[in-house]
Amino acid sequence: MSSKRGVSSSTKSAAAASIVDDKKDNKLNGMSGDCREDVLIEESCWKVQSVEFQSIKDDPAKIEAMTVQELRATLRKFGVPTKGRKGDLVFALKHFMGKKKDGENSQELEEHVSINSLKNISLQKNTKRTSDESCIVSINTVSEVSGFKKSKRRMKQSPVEDEIVNVDTEIATTKRKLSNTEIATTKRKLSIKTDDLITLPQAEPWTVLAHKKPQKGWIPYNPRTIRPAPLTDGNSVKLMSWNVNGLRALLKLEGFSALELAQRENFDVLCLQETKLQDKDVDSVKQCLIDGYENSFWTCSNAKLGYSGTAIISRIKPLSVCYGLGIPDHDSEGRVVTAEFDSFYLVNTYVPNAGDGLKRLSYRITQWDPSLSNYMKELEKSKPVILTGDLNCAHQEIDIYNPAGNKRSAGFTEEERQSFGSNFLSKGFVDTFRKQHPNAVGYTYWGYRHGGRKTNRGWRLDYFLVSESIADAVHDSYIVPDVNGSDHCPIGLVLKESDWLILGKQLPNRASEVLKLESIESLVGFFLTVKMIPVASKYVLRRNLFGYDINKKGTPQGTVKVPESLGIVVAVVFMVLTIVFQFFTFAPDSNWLVEYNAALASICFMTLLGFIDDVLDVPWRVKLVLPSIAALPLLMAYAGHTTIIIPKPLIPYVGLKVLDLGFIYKIYMWFLAIFCTNCINIHAGLNGLEVGQTVVIASAILIHNVMQIGASSDPEYQQAHAFSVYLVQPLLATSMALLSYNWYPSSVFVGDTYTYFAGMTMAVVGILGHFSETLLIFFLAQVLNFLLSVPQLFGFRHCPRHRLPRFDPQTGLLTGTDDGTLVNLYLRMFGRKSENSLCVHLLLVQHHWPQAGVPSHSKMDAD
Repeated sequence: MSSKRGVSSSTKSAAAASIVDDKKDNKLNGMSGDCREDVLIEESCWKVQSVEFQSIKDDPAKIEAMTVQELRATLRKFGVPTKGRKGDLVFALKHFMGKKKDGENSQELEEHVSINSLKNISLQKNTKRTSDESCIVSINTVSEVSGFKKSKRRMKQSPVEDEIVNVDTEIATTKRKLSNTEIATTKRKLSIKTDDLITLPQAEPWTVLAHKKPQKGWIPYNPRTIRPAPLTDGNSVKLMSWNVNGLRALLKLEGFSALELAQRENFDVLCLQETKLQDKDVDSVKQCLIDGYENSFWTCSNAKLGYSGTAIISRIKPLSVCYGLGIPDHDSEGRVVTAEFDSFYLVNTYVPNAGDGLKRLSYRITQWDPSLSNYMKELEKSKPVILTGDLNCAHQEIDIYNPAGNKRSAGFTEEERQSFGSNFLSKGFVDTFRKQHPNAVGYTYWGYRHGGRKTNRGWRLDYFLVSESIADAVHDSYIVPDVNGSDHCPIGLVLKESDWLILGKQLPNRASEVLKLESIESLVGFFLTVKMIPVASKYVLRRNLFGYDINKKGTPQGTVKVPESLGIVVAVVFMVLTIVFQFFTFAPDSNWLVEYNAALASICFMTLLGFIDDVLDVPWRVKLVLPSIAALPLLMAYAGHTTIIIPKPLIPYVGLKVLDLGFIYKIYMWFLAIFCTNCINIHAGLNGLEVGQTVVIASAILIHNVMQIGASSDPEYQQAHAFSVYLVQPLLATSMALLSYNWYPSSVFVGDTYTYFAGMTMAVVGILGHFSETLLIFFLAQVLNFLLSVPQLFGFRHCPRHRLPRFDPQTGLLTGTDDGTLVNLYLRMFGRKSENSLCVHLLLVQHHWPQAGVPSHSKMDAD
């Protein structure tokens, strides 16, 4: 007899547990089977892909013959992105094959195909590659199975290259041991790290030609392959420019580091546009920037706060910096900063955008562009100009992804493109990127709205334009598209060493050696002059070339015959030494050799005319004409600038910072040569005064040249001042030798030969050394003496033959007369003095006046 009764709870639990265990075992067994199946699939897949890779490698022409579907299927097998048209796919597959040919061995290829096979099969299992003898894979509970699946989903959702995925596994009840053969075949890991993956990086968008209607011959600008090899000698300057579109926001980005950018690019100067800073923010932002770039110059918008703004950050200290164009209507938005370096002007600008609806188009093409162009041309008259920044214009169709769809868009209108060409390119400025890469499609701006950067649908709005004279000195003009943080990317310019550019260096060793040789030559000239003057004195006395000292009349010394025209000795020694010296100084084809010989021609011509005057006693009105003839070789050889810098207080009235006088400047130099030659002659009448003032002025010129050479790193500028040293140093040495005979009481007279020779030499030194304005400051005493002499020189007052003070034989003192000379004026102001004392006082005046004038002149130039 049987009876029905309920099943106990313990029995139910046992049965349920048994069922769960059976299911778990079946699931685990199924997973083990799946794992073995995956291994077989992977091994077979790898073999097929390896054979296919080798087939394509042996016959690259197959790539061109493939259809779009075949290309995409092949690229997927190798794990390469398959977006784009056929041309893009062909390029991607060729790029992949080239990388594998150049950089990977067969084992690396094997790993690459195997890993991508795992991804294509759906990453069902994690893999582990190890040198150990065995790999233990264990999964304990259903929860661990669930966790395992979740880990697989995470691997699918995120790129393997960007994450480290670790599956937590422990040795437990269910275990499966893989053999070494299986491990070597599958190449799988439980811990997958990006550094261990040998996969082709995601294709960078700029490596694919992106243009709506590309023309034949156009290529994508890929900086990894298209840039020239870097210069190895280090004699170069690297400039960079970047529209940061808000500097404060950029500095807050977690992935941005200005220091890393500086270390990577190693730029010398960085120009920023659209900083969007206010004046009160500048100091705090400076502290967030880069060590080693202590020189930074900022201009902010005053018309609209937090708008536009530009800056220059430099490790090289510029000679001067100015802000704006000097035109108030244009300078309220902080769009221009100009830094003057030894070799060039760097103009950093953020050109106004024509705006929505082209509201500012007329302003830009009729006012801004012409004003900027004229400003650059004025600067260019003194040294080359480099313009950089966001110029807000895609000049050609190659410079924009979709030219047809942007004909009336700001930055690509026909008016803006024509203005860009007529105001800049047609006026001698060169687009360095387009010159170096005439067929390269490269962009510097991508709009945020449609993800233009990911597809490389952009514009080239940022430029480096340089003066045509230095275009050949550009080694590299490039784009840096992989730097994020703004809708623009940085651009760069590398200037190689040339005759016009050596920044941060002192005078080359060759020039230093020449200056040392010049010092030895001058020392020889001093002793040679000392030796020859007594010999020459005897000869001139025999020819009755002598005079009497008028300021000693009535004394025994007033009856002594004093040899005249001994300046001829100084001139001859000077000419011989300088002619021989050029053999050690200039190459036969040097441009400076022409100017050097032109200088010697003018000096020699003036010395001859001076000696003729001493012999024939030429009337003083004729003497004014003689230097004008002697200065002609000098003016014909002059090849320097013809500009002057407008003092800052006058800029608002003149409207210019630099004024080119053109031919008028050469007329000024002509009059300067005439003045310098005669001014030594008319500021005379005392023993030692003519030679003494020459020694003082020559010393000032020498010191000025040495200081300029030491302060500058521009070889052309240094050479101009070294040129002056080559002439003024022997003049100083030979004049000091003559002064030892001409000092009170004088045993020789120098004559007009010396005054003309010395005056013309110093004029030559100042003009060909390109500091004629500074030279005039050294002649301030002579300028005053000339102004005092004008009424008598031009016949408004009686002019005696000798405008000397009266000598009192009883006291030996000199008394000033009414004649218009500095000598007489000084005596009238400060009382009677002896000849020796008066000469010393006048030379002290000569010494102190240039010291007062030169600093103010230098400050004016810096402003």
